[in-house]
Amino acid sequence: MRLRHRTVCCLSLRHRTVCCLRLRQRTVWCVRLRYRDCVLYETETQGCVLYETEIQDCVLYEIEVQDCVLCETDIQDGVLCETEIQECVLSETEVQDCVLCETDIQDCVLCETETQDCVLYEAETQDCVLCETEVQDCVLCETETGDCLLFETEVQDRVLSETEIQDCVLSETEIQDCVLYETEVQDCVLCETDVQDCVLCETETQDCVLYEAETQDCVLCETEVQDCVLCETETQDCVLFETEIQDCVLYETEIQECVRLRYRTVCCMRLRYRTV
Repeated sequence: MRLRHRTVCCLSLRHRTVCCLRLRQRTVWCVRLRYRDCVLYETETQGCVLYETEIQDCVLYEIEVQDCVLCETDIQDGVLCETEIQECVLSETEVQDCVLCETDIQDCVLCETETQDCVLYEAETQDCVLCETEVQDCVLCETETGDCLLFETEVQDRVLSETEIQDCVLSETEIQDCVLYETEVQDCVLCETDVQDCVLCETETQDCVLYEAETQDCVLCETEVQDCVLCETETQDCVLFETEIQDCVLYETEIQECVRLRYRTVCCMRLRYRTV
């Protein structure tokens, strides 16, 4: 199928479905995981590839020799390894797009063009628009029936906005509330009620804590030298390190998928009845 200027094709690989999105200058593969394993690897015929031509290649792959692996299973730890001959980077340039997709029951595409427009598409329910303008205004709202509105006011609920002072609020009513808030002092709270609470806060010293009440305390730290540690569940730990030239990719299966880009944070959370 085609989404505006993108071509999407999907295929099945063992226990997971892979969706391929071909953009103007690169090909992006995204995987929907079923057995808590995250595999991003580069090959021409299969796998998951995030390729950026102008800067450098970002390759996360899982093979038998485990050259560079980011995986989350029940029996092993998740490790993002960076060798001397390659660096794993998720970055955005002025001419490149950024795609987040989920296959299986629905396709979810988040793309960023030269005009900084963002579209979040959910095939199963309704078209959902997440827009980011030059002044960094961003709104995402979604109802239980799949309706999607685009608005931004200072007093309304269900608004995700990113302004120059980095105020950001995402609220979802009905069965659970979800709030992402960033102020000038970089206080950030991500809450998910009902079966579990999830808090992501950023203080002036750039400390970050991600808490999961149902499983285990999860700590995400960002210091001035951009060290990043993600701990997940009781049976496994996941360490993600970023250097001064790199961004931070947070991946958490079954709960949420988070991608931290250069100037903002995009979180895709798997809720009870649908995926945001």
